[in-house]
Amino acid sequence: MDFFYRVFTTVEKKLWLAEIEDYLEKEEIPLSAIPIVDEADEENLDAEPIQILFVDDEDREVALLEFDAISDSEMLTEEVAEFRELVGEMLPERNRAWAVEKFAATTGCFAFQIFEDGFEEANWDAVATLAAWLRSETNGFEQSDGGQITNENGAVVLVVPYDEDEEKEEDDWRGCSVALRVDGGWAESELDSEAAFDKFLDGDA
Repeated sequence: MDFFYRVFTTVEKKLWLAEIEDYLEKEEIPLSAIPIVDEADEENLDAEPIQILFVDDEDREVALLEFDAISDSEMLTEEVAEFRELVGEMLPERNRAWAVEKFAATTGCFAFQIFEDGFEEANWDAVATLAAWLRSETNGFEQSDGGQITNENGAVVLVVPYDEDEEKEEDDWRGCSVALRVDGGWAESELDSEAAFDKFLDGDA
């Protein structure tokens, strides 16, 4: 099954191949960016890539990145509407209104499709670092399949509740930064126990 890790943007700013390559080099992130162009533009050396493939130091495919803008993507518009509905099922409840507003303000989305080798710790950290930079540069927020939504600072603010029949491992969230909406701002903390995670889900600041 495909797994996607998204950065939703709230400003009209597309950081693409040149900017991403500069960032990877500057921060010494061990990923190489390979442009993929439309078939019709294969002979055009100046064609803008429609996707960017990231490979690691062992030349293994880690992730594939696409960017869509709300202004020209009906599919993204529909996806954003679906995510806004999903927010109503996520916890803690006190953070839902913020997320609905952020989805309403969304202008675009960087979507990483993560491949098998992308889940290795070093590669995952590299992609997450790149995603965090994209988020910070676009006043964005992050969302991953079946998982969580972050705020503008990268702290988790909403999660999909565990199914009653699903076994919850105690250390799932240990060390994770979370945030609760308080008086128009964020009260952030780091989880150190299952009890702290349950307190977060209850919206207890």
